[in-house]
Amino acid sequence: MLFPKTKTKKKRKHHPPSILHDKKSRTCYLCIMLHDNWAEHSALQEHHVFSGPNRTNSEDKGLKIYLCRDHHIYGPEAIHNNARIRHEVQRMAQREFEKQHSHKEFMEIFGRNYLDPVEIGESNERKKESVQDSRPERKTGL
Repeated sequence: MLFPKTKTKKKRKHHPPSILHDKKSRTCYLCIMLHDNWAEHSALQEHHVFSGPNRTNSEDKGLKIYLCRDHHIYGPEAIHNNARIRHEVQRMAQREFEKQHSHKEFMEIFGRNYLDPVEIGESNERKKESVQDSRPERKTGL
């Protein structure tokens, strides 16, 4: 006699919240960035900052923002229609990621640098200074 198989539930992966923007604020990231407009929107669309093969990395690391419909897909300032705005958001996302992690780790995960060489040097210098400040001083026995 055959017994019916028990149905298994698909395990849902829980992704971390965005490190760039709070979804609960109901504000559009680009409305704030471009126009200083803090108006709440009834519907927001999630945008992964790094697309293509890095979409899952973007999701896993919290590199996503919430946009109104006009700034996501439609209009001249939409992130999918305006490369200048898209690259600026990618630079901002890399800066935020590198505040918590290293530049080397960002390059290992995403495989591409979005910052200017000057900015990379500044972030590396700040990390070196913070490491040196946290080290205990050596006492010399003279």
